[in-house]
Amino acid sequence: MTIEWSTKRILGLLLIFFALTSGAFSQNLEAGLSVFQSKCQRCHGADARGNPEMSVELDIDFRYLGSAETQALTDLEIRQLIVRGKGKMKRVEGITVPNVRDVIAYLRTLEDT
Repeated sequence: MTIEWSTKRILGLLLIFFALTSGAFSQNLEAGLSVFQSKCQRCHGADARGNPEMSVELDIDFRYLGSAETQALTDLEIRQLIVRGKGKMKRVEGITVPNVRDVIAYLRTLEDT
């Protein structure tokens, strides 16, 4: 009986923990768009298809962020690109963990058209 009571108590505490912290882990699409506009748009363009001027300046072809290839990346892979950079993409400065989650959530709304 003690084990059963302890198990129920632990499960109850876990439920309370998740209920109280779920908002801390949620993504905000509005915030994600705002982060994209302030941190990403300069290079990736307002439509996430790439800024033509930056494409010429950096001598690269931007991939649409809604493309199947980009959407196939895991959230962790996108996070690493944002916080570490890769190739000519420099790491994004001054971005918080919630900002990263939000911008990834926003990117997931883009469709391959």
